[in-house]
Amino acid sequence: MRIEGVITNGANAGDLSFTWAQNTAVAENTTVLAGSFSSTRWRDGAAVGFKVEWQQMKATIEEIRAMLADLSARISALEAPDPPKDGYGGDTDREDAMGAWAVDVRNEWLDCFARAQAYNINAAVWAKLHIGDPGVDGTANPAAETTRKEITFGSAAADGAIANTVAVEWSSVSTTETYTHVSLWSLVTGGVFLGSDDITSTAVTAGDTFRLPIGDVDLTIV
Repeated sequence: MRIEGVITNGANAGDLSFTWAQNTAVAENTTVLAGSFSSTRWRDGAAVGFKVEWQQMKATIEEIRAMLADLSARISALEAPDPPKDGYGGDTDREDAMGAWAVDVRNEWLDCFARAQAYNINAAVWAKLHIGDPGVDGTANPAAETTRKEITFGSAAADGAIANTVAVEWSSVSTTETYTHVSLWSLVTGGVFLGSDDITSTAVTAGDTFRLPIGDVDLTIV
């Protein structure tokens, strides 16, 4: 708040003083912050000009609420966990669950779990390369490199997951193409489709060796 005026009567020499009166019945009016009150004066001919500024500021309830909301949002942002990773997250470390288990596999597991039925679908797992999503039957977008490779799972499952303990390798691939997915099968040819997942998109040239390093084929049940 600022008050300005001009005194036109009386001597134009000496000091001009001001007194700030407050309604002490209201508690919030009884405190004057340091440095919040100032006055100036000057002369203009026979008149004495004056200016008084009241600089104390108080935040409104709405402003306080806005500040608290902003603080809460900042704290929430600091505490938010990192989002989960997709795909392989690098050349050697896989950090997501298996992409899609085949319906036959899921049905067999459920019968085994709930009805004490024997699991008879596969005794080994074979990987086939794809240049796109293999689809629900595992037959879409096959790579020109048709050879299936057996995957070795040499260690027992732990924490609901199991991973390959030997690198899966295709030596001297037949065609220049880009691999994006793998499908899993019960046999080296034919057999039952077990599931599929995406891999790190990798372009190869005919004659190259393509490899899924140890730990890349990480099968997880969630």
